[in-house]
Amino acid sequence: MTVIQINRQCDDCFAFLGAAGQKLVQKEALSSLSLGGVLTTLGYSAGRKTTIDVTDLIWKRARMAGFSLFAQSPTAIATAWRDILPLIVSGSIKPIVERVYPFGEAGEALRHLIEDRPFGKIVLAG
Repeated sequence: MTVIQINRQCDDCFAFLGAAGQKLVQKEALSSLSLGGVLTTLGYSAGRKTTIDVTDLIWKRARMAGFSLFAQSPTAIATAWRDILPLIVSGSIKPIVERVYPFGEAGEALRHLIEDRPFGKIVLAG
């Protein structure tokens, strides 16, 4: 389980409904919102349902939003990659890689992805 401790208020938080423990991350992100903040939910690898305490939304006049990369225009996707790629290359942000499999173990990688619902990316390398 991954636990992220948030020690300050944020205007915009991004949370994932991912593997076991990630619903805790969403709860922590929601409670860390500043007045009028926005919690954007990305992905749902552990399921499509979660439970939240709406008190944080009401008292903070906060809101939740969903985001789907697939619903964006090609221009918006290109702009996002233009902005994000330099951050990845520089090491400012790092994708979370849960496990790397050789190409020959693609079947096991797929099984792991489907059955174990890992937090982080599964990478095939050859």
